Amino acid sequence: MQCSGRRLSSWFASVSPRVAFVLLLLLQVQSVWGNAGDEYISKSLVGTWRGSYVHMEGRLYVYGEKSYKADGSAQGYISYVVLQDDGNMTEVERVTYSSNWRVEQGILVITDARYSDGEYIKEMRDQILSIDTDSATFRSLEDDSRFERFRVRD
Repeated sequence: MQCSGRRLSSWFASVSPRVAFVLLLLLQVQSVWGNAGDEYISKSLVGTWRGSYVHMEGRLYVYGEKSYKADGSAQGYISYVVLQDDGNMTEVERVTYSSNWRVEQGILVITDARYSDGEYIKEMRDQILSIDTDSATFRSLEDDSRFERFRVRD
């Protein structure tokens, strides 16, 4: 919606001062979150993160770690563990990888991901829903799934 400055100021004059203040505050927060938010997220991501999920009705356990470096590079591994019929778990494959990363408008952009099994992915994008010192929640823009990662403390 486009609005001229005069029309917008007359609209603000017609609403209560409290509503106008809240709306102006929200507009300022939204405009500030852009670049400053990306910088905050980028700095917050630097370090090592761990995540896991269960697949195939609990028979396949997938976990891994990824280290994001301040220079925009990343590396990590993914391990696939199968639950055997006798209850033991067996690691069936471990794949290492390296990539580049950046944050754009709250989106984690992974580029040039190269895996030890020969797979190459040019680009992946995940929306960063939340991040703090201990955990981060993402939404895959590929399949809309949500996942969480936890910071690894040295």
